[in-house]
Amino acid sequence: MRNTYIYPPKPSMRIISDIIEYCSNNMPRYNTSVSVVTIWVKRVPTVFSSSIYYADGIEYIKAAINAGLKIDDFAPRLSFFFALA
Repeated sequence: MRNTYIYPPKPSMRIISDIIEYCSNNMPRYNTSVSVVTIWVKRVPTVFSSSIYYADGIEYIKAAINAGLKIDDFAPRLSFFFALA
């Protein structure tokens, strides 16, 4: 779920929850990933980068739940991509 940051926060979170819902319903072998590679590339210190990474994951989960998705239907297929140095 990269590049959604080009939109304001509310539309970005809507896109994220739509992606999670679509993948959960239509792509049973696809894992939706949470990634902060763009932050790592900008040389943000590891402690801040990892904090943002986990905060993003939490907000993605909240957005999906607020969109009416059941956590047991999508959470097992969330994957986290670490790129910290």
